[in-house]
Amino acid sequence: MSEWAKSQDVADESEALQVKVSQRAREVTAAYEVDEQTMRIMIRLPGAYPLQQASVEGVNRVAVDEKKWRSWVINTQGVITFSVCL
Repeated sequence: MSEWAKSQDVADESEALQVKVSQRAREVTAAYEVDEQTMRIMIRLPGAYPLQQASVEGVNRVAVDEKKWRSWVINTQGVITFSVCL
């Protein structure tokens, strides 16, 4: 994941999706700036992943209503859950 983030070609840094990977904590955080505020979502992978489910948390919601934000978090959780090939 960290290699992917470094390889992205973005013309305007202010519109860049920021991806931070913490291998020790087994977390991936994606952030996007909207009107000088940062929207952020975090994915945590348990030690037994993929046998245990990853968790997705909406850390900071900006410029989107609660229902849509919750939908994004749930959809992200579903994509991770159902795209794992055991």
